[in-house]
Amino acid sequence: MVRFLYDRLPGGLSSTLIVSSVAAFLVYFELVLQGLQVWVVGWFILLCLVLLSRYILLLRFRQVESRLPGFDSQQWHRIFLIGAIMTGAFLGFGVAFAMPYVTKNVQVMLHLILLGVSVGAIAFLSTSLVIYVTYLVVTLTPITIWLLTNNRLDYYILSFMTFYLMMVISIAVRHMNRMIRDSQYYRFENQLLIDDLKGLLDNVSDSKKTLEKIAVTDDVTGLSNYRSFRMQLESMLQSVRQGASVCVVKISIDYFSEYNLLYGQEAGDELLRQVARIIESNLTSDRQLVSRLRGAEFALLLPDLDLQSAQAMVEQVVDQLRNRKIEHRNSRADSHVSLSIGLGLKTIGRSRSAKQLLQLVDQALRSASERGRNRIEVVKN
Repeated sequence: MVRFLYDRLPGGLSSTLIVSSVAAFLVYFELVLQGLQVWVVGWFILLCLVLLSRYILLLRFRQVESRLPGFDSQQWHRIFLIGAIMTGAFLGFGVAFAMPYVTKNVQVMLHLILLGVSVGAIAFLSTSLVIYVTYLVVTLTPITIWLLTNNRLDYYILSFMTFYLMMVISIAVRHMNRMIRDSQYYRFENQLLIDDLKGLLDNVSDSKKTLEKIAVTDDVTGLSNYRSFRMQLESMLQSVRQGASVCVVKISIDYFSEYNLLYGQEAGDELLRQVARIIESNLTSDRQLVSRLRGAEFALLLPDLDLQSAQAMVEQVVDQLRNRKIEHRNSRADSHVSLSIGLGLKTIGRSRSAKQLLQLVDQALRSASERGRNRIEVVKN
Protein backbone atom coordinates (compact mmCIF):
# COMPACT_ATOMS: atom_id res chain seq x y z
CA MET A 1 0.00 0.00 0.00
CA VAL A 2 2.81 2.44 0.87
CA ARG A 3 4.56 1.68 -2.42
CA PHE A 4 1.29 2.36 -4.28
CA LEU A 5 1.04 5.80 -2.64
CA TYR A 6 4.61 6.81 -3.45
CA ASP A 7 4.46 5.40 -6.99
CA ARG A 8 1.55 7.73 -7.74
CA LEU A 9 2.94 10.71 -5.87
CA PRO A 10 4.52 12.38 -8.96
CA GLY A 11 1.13 12.45 -10.67
CA GLY A 12 -0.52 13.87 -7.56
CA LEU A 13 2.12 16.57 -7.14
CA SER A 14 1.88 17.55 -10.81
CA SER A 15 -1.90 17.78 -10.66
CA THR A 16 -1.77 19.85 -7.47
CA LEU A 17 0.80 22.23 -8.99
CA ILE A 18 -1.29 22.77 -12.12
CA VAL A 19 -4.55 23.32 -10.25
CA SER A 20 -2.96 25.63 -7.66
CA SER A 21 -1.35 27.65 -10.48
CA VAL A 22 -4.78 28.22 -12.01
CA ALA A 23 -6.20 29.25 -8.61
CA ALA A 24 -3.27 31.57 -7.92
CA PHE A 25 -3.67 33.15 -11.36
CA LEU A 26 -7.36 33.88 -10.74
CA VAL A 27 -6.78 35.34 -7.27
CA TYR A 28 -3.71 37.33 -8.32
CA PHE A 29 -5.59 39.44 -10.84
CA GLU A 30 -8.32 40.09 -8.28
CA LEU A 31 -5.92 41.14 -5.50
CA VAL A 32 -3.56 43.17 -7.69
CA LEU A 33 -6.23 45.87 -7.83
CA GLN A 34 -6.20 45.96 -4.04
CA GLY A 35 -2.42 45.91 -3.72
CA LEU A 36 -2.50 42.53 -1.99
CA GLN A 37 -0.94 40.44 -4.74
CA VAL A 38 2.11 39.72 -2.60
CA TRP A 39 -0.09 37.44 -0.46
CA VAL A 40 -0.82 35.26 -3.47
CA VAL A 41 2.82 35.13 -4.52
CA GLY A 42 3.91 34.19 -1.00
CA TRP A 43 1.25 31.52 -0.69
CA PHE A 44 2.17 29.99 -4.05
CA ILE A 45 5.90 29.96 -3.24
CA LEU A 46 5.29 28.23 0.10
CA LEU A 47 3.03 25.67 -1.55
CA CYS A 48 5.71 24.97 -4.17
CA LEU A 49 8.23 24.43 -1.37
CA VAL A 50 5.89 21.91 0.27
CA LEU A 51 5.46 20.06 -3.03
CA LEU A 52 9.22 20.14 -3.63
CA SER A 53 9.92 18.71 -0.17
CA ARG A 54 7.46 15.89 -0.83
CA TYR A 55 9.19 15.12 -4.12
CA ILE A 56 12.57 15.00 -2.34
CA LEU A 57 11.06 12.57 0.18
CA LEU A 58 9.84 10.47 -2.75
CA LEU A 59 13.41 10.19 -4.06
CA ARG A 60 14.59 9.27 -0.57
CA PHE A 61 11.87 6.62 -0.28
CA ARG A 62 12.97 4.98 -3.52
CA GLN A 63 16.56 4.84 -2.31
CA VAL A 64 15.60 3.32 1.03
CA GLU A 65 13.22 0.83 -0.55
CA SER A 66 15.84 -0.43 -3.01
CA ARG A 67 18.57 -0.76 -0.37
CA LEU A 68 16.50 -1.97 2.59
CA PRO A 69 13.77 -4.47 1.60
CA GLY A 70 12.61 -4.58 5.26
CA PHE A 71 12.21 -0.82 5.66
CA ASP A 72 9.69 0.65 8.13
CA SER A 73 6.59 1.08 5.97
CA GLN A 74 4.57 2.53 8.87
CA GLN A 75 7.06 5.36 9.28
CA TRP A 76 6.88 6.22 5.57
CA HIS A 77 3.09 6.02 5.73
CA ARG A 78 3.11 8.62 8.53
CA ILE A 79 5.48 10.83 6.54
CA PHE A 80 3.14 10.65 3.55
CA LEU A 81 0.18 11.51 5.78
CA ILE A 82 1.96 14.62 7.09
CA GLY A 83 2.74 15.71 3.54
CA ALA A 84 -0.88 15.23 2.48
CA ILE A 85 -2.09 17.25 5.48
CA MET A 86 0.29 20.13 4.68
CA THR A 87 -0.75 20.17 1.02
CA GLY A 88 -4.45 20.06 1.86
CA ALA A 89 -4.05 22.77 4.50
CA PHE A 90 -2.29 25.13 2.09
CA LEU A 91 -5.01 24.60 -0.52
CA GLY A 92 -7.96 24.79 1.89
CA PHE A 93 -6.83 27.71 4.04
CA GLY A 94 -5.41 29.57 1.05
CA VAL A 95 -8.74 29.54 -0.72
CA ALA A 96 -10.66 30.36 2.48
CA PHE A 97 -8.47 33.42 3.20
CA ALA A 98 -8.80 34.64 -0.39
CA MET A 99 -12.60 34.40 -0.47
CA PRO A 100 -13.43 37.79 1.12
CA TYR A 101 -11.21 39.65 -1.36
CA VAL A 102 -12.45 38.22 -4.67
CA THR A 103 -15.66 38.54 -6.66
CA LYS A 104 -18.46 36.03 -6.41
CA ASN A 105 -17.61 34.50 -9.79
CA VAL A 106 -14.06 33.81 -8.67
CA GLN A 107 -15.39 32.45 -5.36
CA VAL A 108 -17.47 29.91 -7.27
CA MET A 109 -14.49 28.92 -9.42
CA LEU A 110 -12.22 28.52 -6.38
CA HIS A 111 -14.83 26.39 -4.66
CA LEU A 112 -15.15 24.18 -7.74
CA ILE A 113 -11.37 23.89 -7.95
CA LEU A 114 -11.19 22.63 -4.36
CA LEU A 115 -13.97 20.11 -5.01
CA GLY A 116 -12.19 18.94 -8.15
CA VAL A 117 -8.90 18.52 -6.30
CA SER A 118 -10.62 16.53 -3.56
CA VAL A 119 -12.36 14.18 -5.99
CA GLY A 120 -9.28 13.84 -8.19
CA ALA A 121 -7.18 12.79 -5.21
CA ILE A 122 -9.07 9.48 -5.17
CA ALA A 123 -6.85 8.32 -8.04
CA PHE A 124 -3.72 8.87 -5.94
CA LEU A 125 -4.77 8.23 -2.32
CA SER A 126 -7.60 5.69 -2.42
CA THR A 127 -5.46 2.77 -1.18
CA SER A 128 -5.13 4.49 2.22
CA LEU A 129 -8.51 5.42 3.70
CA VAL A 130 -6.90 7.36 6.59
CA ILE A 131 -4.77 9.52 4.30
CA TYR A 132 -7.54 10.28 1.83
CA VAL A 133 -10.20 11.16 4.41
CA THR A 134 -7.70 13.33 6.31
CA TYR A 135 -6.72 15.13 3.10
CA LEU A 136 -10.40 15.59 2.18
CA VAL A 137 -11.30 17.05 5.57
CA VAL A 138 -8.27 19.36 5.75
CA THR A 139 -8.89 20.63 2.20
CA LEU A 140 -12.63 21.28 2.39
CA THR A 141 -13.20 22.19 6.05
CA PRO A 142 -11.79 25.77 5.85
CA ILE A 143 -14.01 26.74 2.90
CA THR A 144 -17.01 25.09 4.59
CA ILE A 145 -16.43 27.10 7.77
CA TRP A 146 -16.05 30.31 5.77
CA LEU A 147 -19.36 29.68 4.01
CA LEU A 148 -21.08 29.10 7.36
CA THR A 149 -19.71 32.35 8.81
CA ASN A 150 -21.40 34.36 6.05
CA ASN A 151 -25.01 34.72 7.09
CA ARG A 152 -26.50 34.04 3.69
CA LEU A 153 -28.93 31.32 2.71
CA ASP A 154 -27.15 30.40 -0.51
CA TYR A 155 -23.85 30.02 1.39
CA TYR A 156 -25.57 27.85 3.99
CA ILE A 157 -26.87 25.61 1.22
CA LEU A 158 -23.46 25.48 -0.45
CA SER A 159 -21.72 24.60 2.83
CA PHE A 160 -24.25 21.85 3.48
CA MET A 161 -23.70 20.45 -0.03
CA THR A 162 -19.93 20.53 0.54
CA PHE A 163 -20.27 18.67 3.84
CA TYR A 164 -22.63 16.15 2.24
CA LEU A 165 -20.18 15.63 -0.62
CA MET A 166 -17.37 15.02 1.89
CA MET A 167 -19.43 12.28 3.55
CA VAL A 168 -20.44 10.64 0.26
CA ILE A 169 -16.88 10.66 -1.09
CA SER A 170 -15.52 9.25 2.19
CA ILE A 171 -18.03 6.39 2.15
CA ALA A 172 -17.30 5.67 -1.52
CA VAL A 173 -13.55 5.61 -0.94
CA ARG A 174 -14.05 3.34 2.06
CA HIS A 175 -15.87 0.81 -0.11
CA MET A 176 -13.30 1.24 -2.88
CA ASN A 177 -10.48 0.71 -0.39
CA ARG A 178 -12.09 -2.49 0.85
CA MET A 179 -12.57 -3.75 -2.71
CA ILE A 180 -8.94 -3.00 -3.57
CA ARG A 181 -7.70 -4.91 -0.52
CA ASP A 182 -9.98 -7.89 -1.22
CA SER A 183 -9.00 -7.91 -4.87
CA GLN A 184 -5.31 -7.90 -4.03
CA TYR A 185 -5.78 -10.66 -1.48
CA TYR A 186 -7.60 -13.07 -3.82
CA ARG A 187 -5.62 -12.10 -6.89
CA PHE A 188 -2.23 -12.68 -5.29
CA GLU A 189 -3.14 -15.63 -3.09
CA ASN A 190 -1.44 -18.04 -5.49
CA GLN A 191 1.50 -15.68 -5.92
CA LEU A 192 2.35 -16.17 -2.25
CA LEU A 193 2.49 -19.89 -2.83
CA ILE A 194 4.76 -19.40 -5.83
CA ASP A 195 7.01 -17.16 -3.75
CA ASP A 196 7.34 -19.95 -1.19
CA LEU A 197 8.41 -22.32 -3.94
CA LYS A 198 10.95 -19.80 -5.25
CA GLY A 199 12.43 -19.56 -1.77
CA LEU A 200 12.98 -23.31 -1.74
CA LEU A 201 14.51 -23.21 -5.20
CA ASP A 202 16.92 -20.42 -4.17
CA ASN A 203 18.08 -22.39 -1.11
CA VAL A 204 18.53 -25.69 -2.94
CA SER A 205 19.31 -24.73 -6.53
CA ASP A 206 20.96 -28.09 -7.30
CA SER A 207 17.67 -29.92 -6.56
CA LYS A 208 15.31 -27.82 -8.67
CA LYS A 209 13.31 -30.60 -10.27
CA THR A 210 12.94 -32.49 -7.00
CA LEU A 211 11.77 -29.42 -5.13
CA GLU A 212 9.24 -28.52 -7.83
CA LYS A 213 7.75 -31.97 -7.50
CA ILE A 214 7.66 -31.77 -3.71
CA ALA A 215 5.94 -28.39 -3.86
CA VAL A 216 2.98 -29.74 -5.82
CA THR A 217 2.79 -33.36 -4.58
CA ASP A 218 1.17 -34.89 -1.52
CA ASP A 219 3.76 -37.14 0.15
CA VAL A 220 1.23 -39.73 1.40
CA THR A 221 -0.80 -40.43 -1.74
CA GLY A 222 1.49 -39.13 -4.50
CA LEU A 223 -1.35 -36.97 -5.83
CA SER A 224 -1.08 -33.26 -6.48
CA ASN A 225 -1.60 -31.21 -3.34
CA TYR A 226 -3.79 -28.23 -2.48
CA ARG A 227 -1.26 -25.74 -3.84
CA SER A 228 -1.18 -27.44 -7.23
CA PHE A 229 -4.96 -27.76 -7.24
CA ARG A 230 -5.47 -24.02 -6.69
CA MET A 231 -2.97 -23.10 -9.40
CA GLN A 232 -4.53 -25.52 -11.90
CA LEU A 233 -8.02 -24.27 -11.04
CA GLU A 234 -7.07 -20.60 -11.50
CA SER A 235 -5.33 -21.35 -14.79
CA MET A 236 -8.22 -23.42 -16.10
CA LEU A 237 -10.85 -20.80 -15.21
CA GLN A 238 -8.91 -18.18 -17.18
CA SER A 239 -8.55 -20.43 -20.25
CA VAL A 240 -12.08 -21.82 -20.74
CA ARG A 241 -14.45 -19.95 -22.99
CA GLN A 242 -17.35 -17.93 -21.64
CA GLY A 243 -20.52 -20.00 -21.39
CA ALA A 244 -18.66 -23.27 -20.79
CA SER A 245 -19.30 -25.30 -17.64
CA VAL A 246 -16.67 -26.34 -15.12
CA CYS A 247 -17.21 -29.10 -12.60
CA VAL A 248 -15.34 -29.55 -9.33
CA VAL A 249 -15.87 -32.44 -6.92
CA LYS A 250 -14.83 -32.74 -3.28
CA ILE A 251 -14.65 -36.20 -1.72
CA SER A 252 -14.32 -36.79 2.02
CA ILE A 253 -13.74 -40.14 3.75
CA ASP A 254 -16.44 -40.46 6.39
CA TYR A 255 -15.21 -40.52 10.01
CA PHE A 256 -11.57 -40.76 9.01
CA SER A 257 -10.33 -39.50 12.38
CA GLU A 258 -12.19 -42.32 14.10
CA TYR A 259 -10.65 -44.77 11.61
CA ASN A 260 -7.17 -43.52 12.50
CA LEU A 261 -7.82 -43.83 16.21
CA LEU A 262 -9.12 -47.38 15.88
CA TYR A 263 -6.77 -48.87 13.29
CA GLY A 264 -3.69 -46.65 13.62
CA GLN A 265 -1.85 -44.03 11.56
CA GLU A 266 -0.32 -46.53 9.13
CA ALA A 267 -3.71 -48.03 8.31
CA GLY A 268 -5.09 -44.52 7.84
CA ASP A 269 -2.34 -43.65 5.36
CA GLU A 270 -2.94 -46.89 3.47
CA LEU A 271 -6.67 -46.07 3.27
CA LEU A 272 -5.83 -42.67 1.81
CA ARG A 273 -3.66 -44.33 -0.82
CA GLN A 274 -6.38 -46.83 -1.73
CA VAL A 275 -9.01 -44.11 -2.17
CA ALA A 276 -6.54 -42.01 -4.19
CA ARG A 277 -5.84 -44.94 -6.57
CA ILE A 278 -9.56 -45.60 -7.03
CA ILE A 279 -10.28 -41.97 -7.88
CA GLU A 280 -7.25 -41.70 -10.17
CA SER A 281 -8.21 -44.86 -12.07
CA ASN A 282 -11.53 -43.29 -13.08
CA LEU A 283 -10.05 -40.21 -14.78
CA THR A 284 -10.78 -40.14 -18.51
CA SER A 285 -8.72 -37.15 -19.71
CA ASP A 286 -5.30 -35.59 -19.21
CA ARG A 287 -7.05 -32.30 -18.37
CA GLN A 288 -8.74 -33.88 -15.37
CA LEU A 289 -6.96 -33.55 -12.04
CA VAL A 290 -7.30 -35.28 -8.69
CA SER A 291 -5.67 -33.75 -5.59
CA ARG A 292 -5.52 -34.40 -1.90
CA LEU A 293 -6.50 -31.19 -0.14
CA ARG A 294 -6.17 -31.76 3.58
CA GLY A 295 -6.81 -34.63 5.97
CA ALA A 296 -9.19 -37.08 4.34
CA GLU A 297 -10.44 -34.67 1.67
CA PHE A 298 -9.81 -35.01 -2.07
CA ALA A 299 -10.74 -32.77 -4.98
CA LEU A 300 -11.49 -33.55 -8.61
CA LEU A 301 -11.21 -30.95 -11.37
CA LEU A 302 -13.32 -31.99 -14.36
CA PRO A 303 -13.31 -29.23 -17.01
CA ASP A 304 -14.52 -31.39 -19.89
CA LEU A 305 -17.43 -33.26 -18.26
CA ASP A 306 -21.08 -32.28 -17.95
CA LEU A 307 -23.01 -32.77 -14.72
CA GLN A 308 -24.39 -36.19 -15.67
CA SER A 309 -20.98 -37.59 -16.69
CA ALA A 310 -19.29 -36.21 -13.58
CA GLN A 311 -21.94 -37.74 -11.35
CA ALA A 312 -21.56 -41.10 -13.11
CA MET A 313 -17.80 -40.99 -12.52
CA VAL A 314 -18.07 -40.36 -8.78
CA GLU A 315 -20.72 -43.09 -8.49
CA GLN A 316 -18.17 -45.52 -9.98
CA VAL A 317 -15.67 -44.39 -7.34
CA VAL A 318 -18.23 -45.06 -4.59
CA ASP A 319 -19.10 -48.50 -6.00
CA GLN A 320 -15.46 -49.56 -6.35
CA LEU A 321 -14.67 -48.55 -2.78
CA ARG A 322 -17.80 -50.29 -1.50
CA ASN A 323 -16.80 -53.49 -3.30
CA ARG A 324 -13.50 -53.54 -1.38
CA LYS A 325 -15.48 -53.77 1.89
CA ILE A 326 -12.88 -52.05 4.05
CA GLU A 327 -14.07 -52.47 7.63
CA HIS A 328 -14.80 -49.36 9.73
CA ARG A 329 -16.38 -50.29 13.07
CA ASN A 330 -16.37 -46.69 14.38
CA SER A 331 -18.25 -45.23 11.42
CA ARG A 332 -21.78 -44.01 12.05
CA ALA A 333 -22.52 -43.93 8.32
CA ASP A 334 -21.79 -47.57 7.39
CA SER A 335 -20.04 -50.67 8.70
CA HIS A 336 -17.43 -50.20 5.98
CA VAL A 337 -15.48 -47.19 4.78
CA SER A 338 -17.78 -44.78 2.92
CA LEU A 339 -17.52 -41.42 1.17
CA SER A 340 -19.37 -38.11 1.32
CA ILE A 341 -19.22 -36.28 -2.00
CA GLY A 342 -20.05 -32.72 -3.01
CA LEU A 343 -20.32 -31.90 -6.70
CA GLY A 344 -20.43 -28.28 -7.92
CA LEU A 345 -21.04 -27.07 -11.47
CA LYS A 346 -20.50 -23.47 -12.55
CA THR A 347 -21.21 -21.87 -15.91
CA ILE A 348 -18.40 -19.44 -16.71
CA GLY A 349 -19.57 -15.87 -17.27
CA ARG A 350 -17.76 -12.58 -16.87
CA SER A 351 -16.76 -13.55 -13.35
CA ARG A 352 -14.10 -16.26 -13.30
CA SER A 353 -13.75 -16.44 -9.53
CA ALA A 354 -12.37 -19.70 -8.14
CA LYS A 355 -13.77 -18.67 -4.78
CA GLN A 356 -17.37 -18.81 -6.04
CA LEU A 357 -16.89 -22.27 -7.56
CA LEU A 358 -15.26 -23.65 -4.40
CA GLN A 359 -18.09 -22.21 -2.31
CA LEU A 360 -20.57 -24.20 -4.44
CA VAL A 361 -18.61 -27.42 -3.89
CA ASP A 362 -18.21 -26.79 -0.16
CA GLN A 363 -21.96 -26.19 0.08
CA ALA A 364 -22.63 -29.54 -1.61
CA LEU A 365 -20.16 -31.42 0.61
CA ARG A 366 -21.57 -29.76 3.73
CA SER A 367 -25.06 -30.81 2.64
CA ALA A 368 -23.88 -34.42 2.24
CA SER A 369 -22.42 -34.38 5.78
CA GLU A 370 -25.53 -32.83 7.30
CA ARG A 371 -27.75 -35.45 5.68
CA GLY A 372 -25.95 -38.37 7.29
CA ARG A 373 -22.86 -38.73 5.04
CA ASN A 374 -22.24 -41.69 2.70
CA ARG A 375 -24.00 -39.84 -0.12
CA ILE A 376 -23.53 -37.56 -3.14
CA GLU A 377 -24.92 -34.03 -3.21
CA VAL A 378 -24.98 -31.73 -6.26
CA VAL A 379 -25.12 -27.92 -6.37
CA LYS A 380 -24.96 -25.81 -9.52
CA ASN A 381 -25.28 -22.09 -10.18
